[in-house]
Amino acid sequence: MVSVSEKEDFDNALKEHGHASEDFALSQSEDPYPAQGIGPLTGEVTVRNNKTGVARTYAAGHGTAWVVAFEEELRAGVFTT
Repeated sequence: MVSVSEKEDFDNALKEHGHASEDFALSQSEDPYPAQGIGPLTGEVTVRNNKTGVARTYAAGHGTAWVVAFEEELRAGVFTT
């Protein structure tokens, strides 16, 4: 579910704020497809700082901006405590 461009944006945000990509882990889960009809791809992305153990989960999929929310929390120091 995490697109190539989202992963690049994620890595760029880490670099911009002085973090290494290998210090963070991404995991994702997709919501099941609707039983009928067409629907958006949705789910969650969890970002964990491997050094501090701090993790946050963001809504992901079509129409979301989880990387923006992650970068705001990164800037605020959430992952360093």
